[in-house]
Amino acid sequence: IDIKSGTLKNVYGGGTQGGTTLNTTVTIEAGATITENVYGGAHKATIGDEANNSGSTTVNIVGGTINGNVYGGSDTDPVYGTTNINIGKDAVGDATLTSGEITILGNIFGGGHQDKSVVEDEEEPEDEEIQNFTEVSVTNGTHINIDGNGTTLNFNGDIFGSGERTTYEGNASMTIKNLGTNANPYFLNSIQRTGTLTIDNSVLEIIGTSDSSNLNVDASYTFNRIGTLQVKGGTYLYLRRGFNVVGGLNSLAADGSKATVTITDGSVTSRNVDNRIYVYEGVNLFIAKEEYSSKTPISEYGEVTGMTFFGMYTHDRINGNKKYDVYDPT
Repeated sequence: IDIKSGTLKNVYGGGTQGGTTLNTTVTIEAGATITENVYGGAHKATIGDEANNSGSTTVNIVGGTINGNVYGGSDTDPVYGTTNINIGKDAVGDATLTSGEITILGNIFGGGHQDKSVVEDEEEPEDEEIQNFTEVSVTNGTHINIDGNGTTLNFNGDIFGSGERTTYEGNASMTIKNLGTNANPYFLNSIQRTGTLTIDNSVLEIIGTSDSSNLNVDASYTFNRIGTLQVKGGTYLYLRRGFNVVGGLNSLAADGSKATVTITDGSVTSRNVDNRIYVYEGVNLFIAKEEYSSKTPISEYGEVTGMTFFGMYTHDRINGNKKYDVYDPT
């Protein structure tokens, strides 16, 4: 399905109300307006072969406006296979498509949509609609690739490797590349629930979002349930809230090698990349494979590799400019 122009309500790569589609591709080009959601999968219909997980969905977005969410998966039923979302002309890599400004007003989900995930609780039935992310909407992994090179991307929501209130099986990955500059950081709410998250040559400021399925239901996190976070190629992260279940941190040069630095007499004399993480004043970061709470302290921390410069920042209350403690990038 290739939407070149015009206005549509919802877009589905597969069928609706029954039937089976093995593989789907949905492409949104400049000039298209979707007033609700885009699904790589189907509406109450099957994608892929359940017996061997051979199906796939692909969503390619090179332009247009989407007023709702983007899903790699389906509405209600699972995808038996893999989902792929590519956003930006370089992420899609097809010069024959008409690219332009991209606006996404909702969130991005690698998986599919469920109205709710139910946790049965006989003693407290009011808690039965907890967003528990137990229903599987993709059976063989989700993959999201966002590249801002040569693309104006208007999006400030949350990015999930999982679905909306659903989880996935198999390996999951997410790559965010070429978004933001030191002068104009790119703002996101949060990044959640994927396997390997690679942020490459980007400057992101992340606000933080709460998740009612976490132990600390009211706490906001910038990165939530990430297998391994990789900062690469001169990436700067400005984090207003901490991490939850980020199992590892790798700092990489542009070629994928480990980030290294030489410091002599307190001064940097050489380095192969400049990756930095700044946290808001008073925020702590835990690299850990399990949740932290006051009742269950962390017992299994994650591995950290490569050199990353850590600093603190805040905003001036008068002019809103960033103020730094150490490693001022200016």
